[in-house]
Amino acid sequence: MTEHEEIRLKSLQKKLVSNSRAILLEHITMPLGSLKMAQITSWIEQIKPITELDLKVFSDYNNQTSNYPLGEDRIRYNAMFLAELDIKLDDVTSYFKSRIEEKCLEIIEKFAVEK
Repeated sequence: MTEHEEIRLKSLQKKLVSNSRAILLEHITMPLGSLKMAQITSWIEQIKPITELDLKVFSDYNNQTSNYPLGEDRIRYNAMFLAELDIKLDDVTSYFKSRIEEKCLEIIEKFAVEK
């Protein structure tokens, strides 16, 4: 691995930690945080496979939430329809919540750099 790749890898690991904290502190919704986690991990995988942690829970959750409007997409739907979808989305999120939170804690424990 080149020096540039090592620097990039450390930067992306910090992003994983930051996103994990944002999910745990509810600064980002779980569906959007999970999508962001998938994006960051795909960037990391281009440099080096992640073998230290099994992050499959994020892709499993993303697969279950892919048909729901998230973020800015929600403005295209009427409020009553969104309310119905949100009930279903909340059920999916409740099912995955503890596993995602545990994985976020593992990410923080593994990659957080204490100052």
